[in-house]
Amino acid sequence: MPARSASTAAVRELESYEKYGRALHLLPEVPSIGFGIYYQAALGGPRPHASGIVYEICYINRGSVEWWIENKLYEVGPDHLFINRPGEWFGGSNAIFHPCELYWVQVEFTINGALPALTLQATRRLHNALAAIQARFFKAPPGIRTHYDDMLAEYRQIQPYSTLAARGALHQILVSSLRAHDQQQRMPRSPAIEATLHFIERNLTENYPVEHLAGIANMSPGYFYKRFLEEVGYTPGEYRMRRRMHLAKYLLRDQQMPVTDIAFMLGFSTSQYFATVFKKLVGLTPREYRQIVRP
Repeated sequence: MPARSASTAAVRELESYEKYGRALHLLPEVPSIGFGIYYQAALGGPRPHASGIVYEICYINRGSVEWWIENKLYEVGPDHLFINRPGEWFGGSNAIFHPCELYWVQVEFTINGALPALTLQATRRLHNALAAIQARFFKAPPGIRTHYDDMLAEYRQIQPYSTLAARGALHQILVSSLRAHDQQQRMPRSPAIEATLHFIERNLTENYPVEHLAGIANMSPGYFYKRFLEEVGYTPGEYRMRRRMHLAKYLLRDQQMPVTDIAFMLGFSTSQYFATVFKKLVGLTPREYRQIVRP
């Protein structure tokens, strides 16, 4: 978990933070487990050196976070899981924690050994399944927060059978995460909604009414609105604005153009309106964001 950074005025203290590692001698296969609440946008801290085959499963309970990995931006909203692969590290100076509540747990595999309390065959199946995950983030399964809370409770107060209880919660997190990923991979968005998403992406600077988008999907406006919200998680207007802000983050990070030019490029009538929307959705002004993430 990243340490707090004070490099900009936008970074604030944490409301709550817990982190437990192998020093407690509870689960040797868990290098780190923890929980944090951020009430203001906060930049990730320095990346500690990590060795071994370590996967990290992060659960965003509320709020949002974003990671830049190999110059690609991943934005993760509430009730989603984000899985870091070996060689990556959760947070780091390329991450911003917007006001949010999150949990994380790391699991370390060895090349030829079995995880404690599991057979070598079961360990390899888990490892192979984690390595095969395609989506960088996906909807969390129901009840996963309870498993994190149960595991953390054993770390807070170690007592008889804590190892057994904590390991049981860890296995629940692993299995339910893999099942949720597999289920969502089998349930892609409908072709009609995908068609409207592609249209919105090609016309981000335009404000097409719901009736126009519903016509592309060959649905009535009311039914289209309901289906879009169910499949995408946002209304058409919210989705379009969030995609504009996503593109704005790339421009603020990689381009030297003035904020005013970015606002006009994205279809905003004034830079002030752009800054207001950006601040509302991101928690930082465009200039604050640029100061944090510019390479």
